[in-house]
Amino acid sequence: MTARGRYRSVKRSQFVTKDPIASLETGVRLASRAGVPFALVGRLAVWFYVPPEGQQLTKDADLAVPYGHLPAVIGLANAQNYRGRALSIGGYGISAPGRAVDFIDRYPDLSELYADAVAAARRTRSLRLKVGRIAVPVVPVPYLITMKLVPHEPKDERDVQELLRLVKAADYPELRKLVRRYLGVASVMYLDSLARSIGHPGPGMKRRY
Repeated sequence: MTARGRYRSVKRSQFVTKDPIASLETGVRLASRAGVPFALVGRLAVWFYVPPEGQQLTKDADLAVPYGHLPAVIGLANAQNYRGRALSIGGYGISAPGRAVDFIDRYPDLSELYADAVAAARRTRSLRLKVGRIAVPVVPVPYLITMKLVPHEPKDERDVQELLRLVKAADYPELRKLVRRYLGVASVMYLDSLARSIGHPGPGMKRRY
């Protein structure tokens, strides 16, 4: 269901304005030192998969973490004097000059999705974003699409459309099952609508739910 496995290096020069790589390095360092499992999500994860013409600007880094692991990250961040805030979507954000990282667990509504996505990313060793000497697990495409269906915002819809171009028609039914498992039937219909908007053959004709 995912795009071809890849082990990709990221160059700072490919980011147009504010550089989120420093944010990513900060987040990975904190999570690693705290012994917390994590995986890359958000716009940087989309960049890992899609070609340059499908990439949208991002200013920070988002890391998914399983529910129950945030206290270790928060404690370490506080000890290092990072500014912090609780995220309304479920998680914790930290910031310092030039850096901003969100550690997202989506508790309570979608914590299972985020925990399972982290586990899937860490199992798939071919999906790693290499930043310097750091190899960061990246959430697989089906999970990333599922996450991006939640906000119902234009920027996320564009990301979903770009990611859907990587999903083969034969793999589309499994993607639908994944979306239905975590988000329900209405989100499957939303997925089908976005797929049809780019001419994806997966949804086919409208079907009964």
